[in-house]
This record gives sequence, C-alpha cells and structure tokens, in this order.
Amino acid sequence: MLLVHVVGNADLGLGSRADGSERLRRLRDADGPEAARLLGLTDGGEWFADGVLSPLHKELVAVSKLQEAVAVSKLPEAKGEQLRVLVIGAGGGSRSTEETARVVRQALVKAASEPDCLALLNGHRLEVPEALVLSDGLNPSADDHEQLDNAIGGHDGHVALSLAGGASTVLVEVAGVTAATHPDEWSLLLIDRAGDDRRSGIAPRIDMSVTPHEDPLRGWLMGLGLPTVLGAEYERRGEVLPDEFQNAARVVRRAAGGEPEKAGPEDLAVLLWADVARGDLAAGMALRAWLVAEYRRRRCKYLGETGVESDQYPDATLKSGGKPIMIGKAICKLRKRSERQKLTGPDAWLVEQKHLVEMGNEATHELGTATEELREHLPVLLGDRPDWLSWPSGDVCLLSGQGKQPKNGPRRPPIIATMMSNEPNEALRRACAVDSPLTLETLIACSKETRADGRRVADEIIADSFIRHKAWRPVEADGVTVCSYGRPATDNGIVSADAEEGMRRVQSLADEWLGNRPRRPRAIVTTVLGEKPVVIALLRAAQVFGARHGIPVFLMSSVKNDDGTEELQFHQFGLDRDVRAALLTAAEHCLDRLDLLTAARLLALGDPEMGVLAANAIALSDDLLTAVRSQDLDGCASIVLSVMRAVGNRIDDVEPDAQARLATIVGELLSLPPRSRRGDDFREPRVLAHCKPPESGAPADLDFEDAKILLRLLVQVRDEVPLNHGDLGLQDATAHVLGRYAQQVPCTYAQLIDRAVRAVTETHGVAVSDWEERLDELRRNVSERRGDVYGRTR
Repeated sequence: MLLVHVVGNADLGLGSRADGSERLRRLRDADGPEAARLLGLTDGGEWFADGVLSPLHKELVAVSKLQEAVAVSKLPEAKGEQLRVLVIGAGGGSRSTEETARVVRQALVKAASEPDCLALLNGHRLEVPEALVLSDGLNPSADDHEQLDNAIGGHDGHVALSLAGGASTVLVEVAGVTAATHPDEWSLLLIDRAGDDRRSGIAPRIDMSVTPHEDPLRGWLMGLGLPTVLGAEYERRGEVLPDEFQNAARVVRRAAGGEPEKAGPEDLAVLLWADVARGDLAAGMALRAWLVAEYRRRRCKYLGETGVESDQYPDATLKSGGKPIMIGKAICKLRKRSERQKLTGPDAWLVEQKHLVEMGNEATHELGTATEELREHLPVLLGDRPDWLSWPSGDVCLLSGQGKQPKNGPRRPPIIATMMSNEPNEALRRACAVDSPLTLETLIACSKETRADGRRVADEIIADSFIRHKAWRPVEADGVTVCSYGRPATDNGIVSADAEEGMRRVQSLADEWLGNRPRRPRAIVTTVLGEKPVVIALLRAAQVFGARHGIPVFLMSSVKNDDGTEELQFHQFGLDRDVRAALLTAAEHCLDRLDLLTAARLLALGDPEMGVLAANAIALSDDLLTAVRSQDLDGCASIVLSVMRAVGNRIDDVEPDAQARLATIVGELLSLPPRSRRGDDFREPRVLAHCKPPESGAPADLDFEDAKILLRLLVQVRDEVPLNHGDLGLQDATAHVLGRYAQQVPCTYAQLIDRAVRAVTETHGVAVSDWEERLDELRRNVSERRGDVYGRTR
C-alpha cells in the first residue's frame, strides 16, 4: 500500500498562509516520541489538541484499514506488509513547501518506530522513502512529471492519495499520474471531512478504481482515419472488431486495391477523408483517383438515364485502347472540345474540377500537406464525413469548477478570460491543426453555493467584456454552460458516500455535455478551479471522453505575477496508461506508413519522454520533403536511396492503403519536376536517371537490367496503384509491370527496391544516407516506450 501525502501547513497545525518556520525548527530537532506527538500521531502534542486529529493521523488509520480490506480480498499474507508513505512538496517562490516536505518526512521516519505510532498502524510496518520535491508547484516540469511517474508508477499495489493540503496544481498532477499508472487500484482520502463514522475520525475514502470500458486504441486509430491499422491490431490481440469499424477497414482496403472488388468513388471518398483529416505529407493523394471514379459513376448514370450506348460516349479518362489518361490531360482535351461543342453533364462536371486536380498534383508530386482550401472543398464534394473521424478544427472544450468568489475586495479575472486574452498555447494549436481562430465552449460545474458566481462568469465571457486575443473567436450566447452538482463536495460532515456520489454526478454531467457538442472538439482543457474532488472528477471525465474519441486532454492553471497580471500555466497531463499505449502504437504505425507529421503530433501529445522524440519525426519529414522537392535529384541521391530502402524493408508488413502510399512516395522521389516547375537551379540527373525498358522482344531477365531501368520500373509500379492512374493493389501492380520478365521466382516490390538501390550504389558509388537508420532508431525508441507502459494494458 502506498500513501501519497502532499504536505502543507495543515501538517503543522497552521492555516495555509501562516508562518511555519518556528514549528519546522521544533519538528526538525525533535526525537522520536516528540516527533510523533507534534505530528499528531500520538497523544500530548499541542499542535493538535481538543480532539482535533492531524492529517497524517487520519490518513494512516485509513490506509491501515484499507490495507486489511485489500488483504482480505486478495492475499491473506499481505495483511502485515509494509505501508509506504511518499511525502511530496514543491519548490517555487514564497509558497515553497520544500523544507516542510523534508522535515515532515524526517520526523515521520523518527516517529515510525514508536510503540504508540505502531499501534496506530495496527501492526503494519512503515517505510518512508526520501521526500519528492517538485521544482515548481505552480508549473510542474517534465522532470517533475518523470519523478512522479517513477515514484508512483513503480509501486506495485494500491495507491491512496490524500486530498487535503498543498497546491491544487500539485494534487491534480499527482492524481493524474496515479490514475494513469494505477487506474484500477487507487483511492482518494478526504482527510478534512468527518467521515461516515464521525466518532472514528477516519478519513473518508473514495474508491477511484475503474474498469476501463473505452478502448483508447480504437478511439485514437479511428480518429486518425486508420481503420485498417485498427483491424490489424485487433487481429493481433485476438479480439473481434465491431462491425462499423470492420466495414470502414474493408472500404479503405478496397480503395487501395486490397479487395477483389473494384473501388468506387464512395470507397475513395473515405480514404480521402481520412488522409486529409490527418493532414500529413501527401494528404489529398487520393483526390485525383476519386475525381476519376466519380466521373465514371456520373457517366454510367448518364448512360443509364439517356440510353446512349457506351461506345457512343467514350470515357474521357481512357485512351481508345482502354489505358488511362492522366486526368489533367483529359480535362485539357475536354476544354478544347467545349470550344466547339457543348459538353455532356459528366464531361462538363469534370472540366469544372480542374482546380482540384491541381490540389491533387500538389499533394502527390510535392507531398503537400492538407490546406484549409482542400478541407473546405471536401464536404461539398463528398457529403458527410465518417462519424468516427477526428476532423481538424478550432473547436476546444473547457471543463472547469467554480470557486467561491470574495464578496468584497478585488476579484481575479475568470480563467476563461485569461485564456482567451492570450494567444493559444502551442500544444493546443498543434492539437487543433488549423491556422484559423479557435472556438471555445465551456462547462462550469458549480455547487449550489457557487452557481451565482458561475453565472456571473458566464455573463462576463458571453458579453466579451475583456480584451480577447484575435486568435480566439467571440464566445456565442450558448458558449458557456453553467450546471450545478448540488451540495458542495467538501461540506463539513459530508460522508464519503455522498462525496463519491457527487463526483460521479460531476463526471456524468461533463461526459453528457461533451457528447452533446454540435461539433466534436479537437482538444479538451481542464482547470484546477473549484473543489478538489470536483476538479478530479472533471479531469477523469475529460480523460474517458478523450480516450473514446482520440482527443488530447490538457490541464491549465493560472498564477498571479508580481505586476498583478495573470499568467497561464499549461500542463501536459498524466496520460491514462491505455491512452499512452494507444498513442505509442498509433505512432509506430504512422512511422511505418511515413505519416511522419502525424507521428510527431502523437508523440508530442504524450508524456515528456515521448515529446522529445517528436522532433526526430519532424526532422525525418523535413529531409523527405527536401528530397522530393529538389531541383537537383542527384544532390539528394543518398537520402532518396535511404528512403527507398526504408520503404522496401517495411512495405510487406503494412496494410494495403499504406502500401499504395509508400509506393507512390518512392515513385515521386524518383520523378523529375515537370518542365513548368523547373527553375534555374534544375539539374538533369545522372545517378538517379531512369529510362523505359524495351516494350517488345523476347522475355527479359531482370538480373541483367541496369539501374536506369530498375528505377523506371518502380515509377511504373506507382502508376498502376489506385492512388494514381491504375486500379491494382501493390502485389498485382508489381506483377503487371514485371510481366515481360522471365523470372522463375516472382519478384516482389520490396525485392525490386533492393535491386534498384544495389544497382545505383554499385554503378555510381553513391553512399546511402542514415535516414533509414534514424527512422529505425525512432521506431525502436517508440516501441521501447510502449513496453515501458505501467501496469497492464488491454
């Protein structure tokens, strides 16, 4: 059993703002019996008299009884095992509790061996490790978070957190780490309440253990538009994927040529929605393929409605022999024809989509990310997007409690106003993935005593009576919801059952409110305002909803600077262990697909260790973009060859949509920019030059082809996959391109890449860069951290 105790002046029998230096001196100098009395663990101490029990007294009695209950339900031999007490303090300015933490810990060690203290513990041995001191209680750092992870996450067994003294920011940070590492084995102790049995003085305990009903992996992978990856993960886990998501996975596989049926525009639409939602390199790559499929659907409908024979109305996207024409050329031909005659409906529609072809070319040939213009076009073109998809937007939801406002004297501005008076936090902006202003919707959870205060805050925000930063939109009339959870959760004499019911009510209110938003948020922010049990209930509601839909959760607080201004502190909140595992798993798959920007975003949303890796994914993306957009292909040959090798080593292990994506990226790396885009610095390649193989004659032997032809074959494979000019899956596309070669053993796409890379390096003596090694190292680091996830994941 681990008791986590955040120190405060209450441990010295003082009010929160009293000077405790003299009492700390006495406690520091006390021997064992005196230390036990001063801490209120035994009788005779003047700091806790007249029947008043100290926080530590209540906590130790509560956890000793909890220990017995756990032992009865689990292993009887656990009944006499040690209780560990982790004392936590915080540095940072005049409100520092660093000294208090160290002195209380030292005194507790001395007192632990006293007979009366042992009686209090009901025979349990007490272990008190070194005090853990956060560097800044108002703004815990990455190192602070790591310390908490190690100290709490490393404990095997139940964790009890005392919800009493100390800064709310520290308590909530500790609660977040505890919930993340021990979601089904932790409790809150309300030590400043009388409890169910008022004569016992035992701290009421609220069981926070939960059995997870949400699958964060499903929420995140579907939110990212990766249903095929989710299907593979469920198959690996031996679980059955719900029908809705199985169907989505089947649609995406069909769009990529991975199913026997040919892809229709509705299939490619889902793939397009997903790619643009992620907004990664080459987002919108499927746009041109969708245009062709939609044109053909419209043409078939036109033939059926008019009775015109197919040969009387040729498909504008095919040559007379049935081979595809590049859609840009097809549109040019139709435009010329329109000068002579009126075009039929499908042909006229296709001509009107020329700007979309240019967007598709940008996405494919330049590996361009999704633009706001492209995102705005998709609903018009495709209709409703899949409900399971997380779409980039500026929608942010804020969950906050409401503290009691002073009747007289100055009031601090509402934290909502402080938030909207500043430019959005970088992490918030990254989660939203848009450059436009953000929209904030807020839920203020109030007790019946603070409802009027909450209403005043809502009126002030809706009236826009503060200096709002231009990066935030004005709050609409229904943009702030004030709800009451009834009796204050920290009323004197409240019993633990009532407190627990209040927290459950708050969590249910928040979950229902989040689910009823007209648009699903891209980020959820919580605050440390209000009653501490309510703060934690709101935080848990945010975590559960975020896991269900793949939405990041942030913790925000504010501090008052010396000049009186409010400054926001934005904390990366401790992740639920299953959510952390889901983020890491999703990042692994994104790295394998070269969805490098998405991998970076996922890692940045994780814990500090994961955040460090995000920069490595960005660096790989930058190098890839430099190579694909270069006017000097040979100057980037070492990177191109390394990317090709990376693709070859992983393409057999990814899903069909990822295979089509990777094959397209390889083809684009090897393709020269069109003449219209060639600048003065363009250099004709020699090392990566390629040429078409002969189209006639006896079957050739692939073993004797030179580098130029092998590179060209890779470009031809790209042209055959559905994202470009063909409709074949990667395996069939490779077999089709290599059909003229008389190989006894068919050559796979991965083997073709290996042949091409070896031929180039042997012919030209070009060294392969470390790009693949860096990708592999990043992949290993992500995998290792997934293995480090605390506790048992799904």
